Parts: sequence; C-alpha cells; structure tokens
Amino acid sequence: MRKSTAVIASAGWFAIAGGVGAVLVPWWLTGWRFRHPLPYWGIVEVLGSVIVFVGEALLFGQLSVLIYALAAWAATAIFVRWYEEPALVRRFGPDYAAYRRAVPAWRPRLLPWYPGESVRRP
Repeated sequence: MRKSTAVIASAGWFAIAGGVGAVLVPWWLTGWRFRHPLPYWGIVEVLGSVIVFVGEALLFGQLSVLIYALAAWAATAIFVRWYEEPALVRRFGPDYAAYRRAVPAWRPRLLPWYPGESVRRP
C-alpha cells in the first residue's frame, strides 16, 4: 500500500470512528438532543483514549506510546484529584463526601449507589 493511500485511509477511518463514537452514539443515547448523554461521558472518553493508546503501544511495540498513555492517565488523575473533586465538594458538600466514601474512585462499582447509602458494596 502506498503511503498516501494509507494516510488517506487512516484519516477517513479516524473521522468515521470518531464521528460515530463521539457524535452519533451520544445522540442515539440521548434521543437526538444536543447534550452530553451521561454525566460521566468525559471520563469515558479519556479512558477510551488511554485504552486506544495502550492498544497501539502493544500493536506497534512502541514503548514511547505506552509512556504517552501513562502520561495521559496521570494527567487525568491529577486533574480529577486536584481540581474536579474539590470543585464537587464545594458544589455538593456532604452529599458528595458521602458519595466518595461509598463509590470507588477508579474502578467500576457493580451495583448502583443511592443517596443515603454510606457503605461500599462489592
């Protein structure tokens, strides 16, 4: 395959896959309204990007891409810990503190959390 053909095909795939994942699917999930479909959609996008970077690092055997993936994850973790969490504490106070005690930060919870619930469930 010629390099120009590969570049064009990659750009097309990026536009189609990105458009479907970032535009079309959220519109389907929200009934075609223009808004974020889920309150945690931003973090899902970041985690999805990190997963893609790790996959590319494994596929191409590139340590530099793996380091980039780790840096992207670390930047996200730092942003969440030092900006987003304090902003949520200021906005929601004790309700957010109870939520943080009951819901793990970086791993999915198997059962939904309900306000008033104070104990972590497996």
